[in-house]
Amino acid sequence: MAMALSATALTPGLSARQPTLPTPKTSLKTSHCSLSATTAHLFAGKRGAGARRRGGAVVTCYARPLRPVEERFRIQVERNVDEARLKELAVQRWSKWESDVSAFDHEWKVDEQVYVVRGSVKVTPEDCQDSAYFYAGDLVRFPKWFCATLSFDGEYEQRYRFLAYGDD
Repeated sequence: MAMALSATALTPGLSARQPTLPTPKTSLKTSHCSLSATTAHLFAGKRGAGARRRGGAVVTCYARPLRPVEERFRIQVERNVDEARLKELAVQRWSKWESDVSAFDHEWKVDEQVYVVRGSVKVTPEDCQDSAYFYAGDLVRFPKWFCATLSFDGEYEQRYRFLAYGDD
């Protein structure tokens, strides 16, 4: 049977006679989870593998694997694109862009489709510690309003085109 965890249960020294409203600022942190007072729950019964004992209460935490950057930020990628697909998209007619070793911030105002001809690029989304890497032969579509730092570790060449809403 589950019951809601109150701020009283989270804060040592408060008695049941001193009611407090649960606030997002009152939180319980462990190495595996961070639960605010409004979302934490106590579970009665046996302690499972994900359970932690904190102040006499058993708090159950479940960790989810972090999804790849491409999935979290809706970046579409086709790896090792074949010649037939390149001809279908007429990639040779797209605009060309080249770079050497550099890094800079970039914001996409419209959807952009990129084919990496040579080299590699590290894409680190704004306010994110994780990065996505794209290599020669990858076809990448960056979504509108996406902001990231682009890092190039050597010679880089790409073909690109801007896409309107509904273009595939």
